[in-house]
Amino acid sequence: MNIKLIRKVSTAVVSIATVVSLSGAGALLPLTVHGATLEEQINALLAQIAALQAQIAAQEAAAPSGTASATLTSSGDLTLGSKGAAVK
Repeated sequence: MNIKLIRKVSTAVVSIATVVSLSGAGALLPLTVHGATLEEQINALLAQIAALQAQIAAQEAAAPSGTASATLTSSGDLTLGSKGAAVK
C-alpha cells in the first residue's frame, strides 16, 4: 500500500475515535469493568454494603451504653459577625 494512503486512513481512524470518545457516544456501548458482568458488579456492591453494615453494627455494639446524643436547636438565623449566646 501507499504510505500516504496508510497515513490518511490512520489519521481518519484516530480522528473518528477521538470524536466518538469526546462526544460521549461510547456510553451507549455495553461496557464491562475488568471483565465483570453487571450481575457480578451488583453482587460485589451488595457484599461491600453488607461489610459496611457489619462495621456499623460492631461500632454501635462497642459504644458505651450511656452515650448521649447531640441535638441542634436554632433560635434564629445567624449572620456574619453574629455574637451572643446563639453563637456559643
